[in-house]
Amino acid sequence: MNISILYGVEGADKATGIAVVIDIYRAATTATYALSEGASYIIPVLEKEHAFAIKKDNPDVLLMGEVRGEIIEGFDFGNSPSQMIHNSVKGKVIVQRTSEGTQGLLHAVHADEVIFGSFPTLTAIKTYIHKKHPDTVTIIALGGPDTEDEFFAQTLADHLSHKPISHDTICTHLLTHPRSARFFDPTVTWSPEEDAHLAVMIDRFDFFCLLERKHTPARLVKRKA
Repeated sequence: MNISILYGVEGADKATGIAVVIDIYRAATTATYALSEGASYIIPVLEKEHAFAIKKDNPDVLLMGEVRGEIIEGFDFGNSPSQMIHNSVKGKVIVQRTSEGTQGLLHAVHADEVIFGSFPTLTAIKTYIHKKHPDTVTIIALGGPDTEDEFFAQTLADHLSHKPISHDTICTHLLTHPRSARFFDPTVTWSPEEDAHLAVMIDRFDFFCLLERKHTPARLVKRKA
């Protein structure tokens, strides 16, 4: 199994084999918790205008996402996993637009399969990939080098190579990472502390988020390992 780590949307453009797209703060984690709370599926889009167009045709859908971290005016939710567990999304279709996460998902057009990677689904992702035993796994850290996304990418690569990192080490590293500081800054109201803790609940779920592209538009769904 050839495992490579690429960065940003440009990396997603080059991804082949099974692609794991990573945006743990917060798009992938938010999508994971939305599905765990019973959302039917999630439609990732590139731009807010597409989200509004979908809602115009389907008024019952919910919109979640951000521009520059903050909730988009007219959306139901921001890019926040804690909002998913404190509001009812059961049975709902959600449209998600984010600055990095949904961009990476939809740019990975050359990959055979696309997974949205988060720590609450780490082992489920690893187990699924081991079962599929692909020739190529491309892990895309959307945040770039030296970010929490690269740390997930390296952690997943190590797990796939049978060199797992302890959960305590993962949590300590993430919660003390410079890019986590905003969650502990009370002036950054759109990035609550609870979101950071939800993001580091390693292996909380026995499923992962898979992008099903047989539908138009493509949708994120729960997939058991």
